[in-house]
Amino acid sequence: MSLKKKYLIFVLAVSIITLGLVIYLLYGEGEEGVPAGEELEQYQDDYTHTVEKNKDIDVTVMEELLEGTTTTIYDMRYQDLARNAIDHLIALNDYTEDSPLVIYNAFGTNSQSLYVYFKTKDPVYVEYSVHVTDTIYPDYGGYVVPAVAGLSTVHEFQIIGLTPDNNNMITLKLTDASGVTRVRRFYYNNSHKVAAHVMRIDSATGTKTLFDEETETYSTVNASEDSVLSGMYVAFPMENDLKPYIRIYDNDGVLRSEIPLEAFTAEMMLFDENGNTYFTVSPAKFVCMDRLGHVTRIYSTEDYSFTSEFCFDKGNDILMVASKNSRNSVKDVVLLFSAETGEISELVDFCELLSEYMVKCEEVDGVLNWLDINAIESFIKADPLHYNRFIVSCAAPNVIIKVRRAYNKPKIDYIIGDKENGWEDTSYKDLFFLRIGDTEKSEFEMQDNLVDIELVKYDGIRTTRHYIYVWDGNEDYDYAKKETHFSYLKRYLIDEAEEGVRLMQTDTMIASGEEGNIECYNDHYIIANSLESAFYEYDSQLNLIKKYTYKEPVVTLTEDELEYYEDNPPPDGTVLYKSVYKYDFYGYFFLEKPAPIYLTEPEEETTEETGQNSSER
Repeated sequence: MSLKKKYLIFVLAVSIITLGLVIYLLYGEGEEGVPAGEELEQYQDDYTHTVEKNKDIDVTVMEELLEGTTTTIYDMRYQDLARNAIDHLIALNDYTEDSPLVIYNAFGTNSQSLYVYFKTKDPVYVEYSVHVTDTIYPDYGGYVVPAVAGLSTVHEFQIIGLTPDNNNMITLKLTDASGVTRVRRFYYNNSHKVAAHVMRIDSATGTKTLFDEETETYSTVNASEDSVLSGMYVAFPMENDLKPYIRIYDNDGVLRSEIPLEAFTAEMMLFDENGNTYFTVSPAKFVCMDRLGHVTRIYSTEDYSFTSEFCFDKGNDILMVASKNSRNSVKDVVLLFSAETGEISELVDFCELLSEYMVKCEEVDGVLNWLDINAIESFIKADPLHYNRFIVSCAAPNVIIKVRRAYNKPKIDYIIGDKENGWEDTSYKDLFFLRIGDTEKSEFEMQDNLVDIELVKYDGIRTTRHYIYVWDGNEDYDYAKKETHFSYLKRYLIDEAEEGVRLMQTDTMIASGEEGNIECYNDHYIIANSLESAFYEYDSQLNLIKKYTYKEPVVTLTEDELEYYEDNPPPDGTVLYKSVYKYDFYGYFFLEKPAPIYLTEPEEETTEETGQNSSER
């Protein structure tokens, strides 16, 4: 046989073997069901990491790094030390997706969190899920907000939702520009303790009873066909014997985040477009915290005591209701917090604007809470050009007041309420708007117990007309007859041109007492009931979707807290809510959904451990 023929046979044999191998890789099955072909590289990447590197990762505990410091976490010295320690660790090592930097509760602001940092060779989106074997806690997670907008090679984010006293499996999904996803996993055993009744609160679907006339039978069905909206409930409890926390629950009623406070002051949060949140941690401190849990600014002054009634005005400046420490009247000043400089200045002093009415009010135990402002809303919410004006809800006289020219020579624009409640012999009586259609300035009782307000929008293109939602707590509450007692959700149309108010709608709702709140969350309503320590989500037609009930171990409420309930105090063990809000946390904890980065949608990926996709919160 000639050398040429031998060479051809050799080439043919190699070709046949190669072709067979290709066919096997494309269509064959690997050992123990391991995929082959085009899935092989993807699977091996996942499989190798899972088997060889699926172990407890070395998690740096920030408390150890900061051992010896004596400051509280809400002190910029502590926060700067924490940030510097992290930056030092990042500078020492090259952290990759296979060996990320992971720090438990990096800034002391979330006991159910991990700080994560690493770089990838290629730009990717990152999605995470937290899984524990205890089936009462569903998987939790979502897409993280990238350190740089869009696909990124630098990844710095906060994982929340760790289940305390459990071995948490964290799965990271990294998706590149072509839609290919690779998986990385590690475990973290969270030894932080949270009582079971705090970790998961009771939830029940709202129901209603229907009567069938043909069969003369009753049936129970869901009160609403809607599901609760995506997001998390943020609960702000009243003062009790326990440590003060902001507690954040998912739609299953599972605690996913605990943010410590220095006092029972917080009642709400604000979020800006840069991924920061703002809240009050004590009467002396108001903070700005970024999406990593790092407190980047602490507002503080010796001249005023802060509240949790605040709102955005222009350029992320903040308006806040406060008390002036040099006098005994409280909650009657509006401050301006500058987002640019951090300076605090006084905008409005109601003691000057409404001095004739103030002198008629009496002190109680040496304190003059003559307005008791419990909500503030800037008109920038209705129109970006309409800053420099705001409305406040005043619980003591049960009135709503609009202030204009707040930044220079503030004036009262209008008052909504009953002027016969001490206002009729003052110069402010002509500032009260009439009910549209009334012919006399006499009876004007629209709210009995003003608990909360929300400025909604302007009426079409007419900027002289706007809507205000009013939560009327209905003051005459009898605990023994709570099943027959109601609060009211009212919608007012304010027409400034006609100097009038039209009551557009009144809905009878669950009783809430003197505390509590209402939030218009997209087209749903979130209501906190301070009397029963519960909160609810209603659909757009005000049908109950879900009720959540929260109880703590027995606590002792102060005399001041029990004053409202002195005849019929709430049951032992109930922590009363000040307020509950729902936030989607998009742009903060989560990215709503990455922009489309490939032509065809990749198939959902499952893993052996979890067996499901865990991106839904």
